[in-house]
Amino acid sequence: MTCLALFALLIFATSAEAWQPHRVVGRVNSIVAANNTVFVADTDDRRPDRLVRVKFGGATVVRVSRRAARPWQWQTRPTVLHEWPVGTFVVVIGHIDRSGAILANRIEIPKPDGSER
Repeated sequence: MTCLALFALLIFATSAEAWQPHRVVGRVNSIVAANNTVFVADTDDRRPDRLVRVKFGGATVVRVSRRAARPWQWQTRPTVLHEWPVGTFVVVIGHIDRSGAILANRIEIPKPDGSER
């Protein structure tokens, strides 16, 4: 394999990996609304101190809940991320950009059963 072909293969593999769907589940640590960034403490990671930088500009942010009469159906209500306090549980769906941050396509804020808000 020529050096050029090997280089092209490496670039393609790296870019394909970067655009794979990625999901982060955790709690909001801080929000920097000025540049649409939220830091999430990743609960899927084995290190409890790991913060993931999420860029949420342009992402759909929804409150997700289930009705008691139909628990198999999910209901969504649009919301704004900066209205929620630090510690709010979130599910971020997006992909990883070149800087290592997650570019969010969708952020879900699950409503615990029986919760008022």
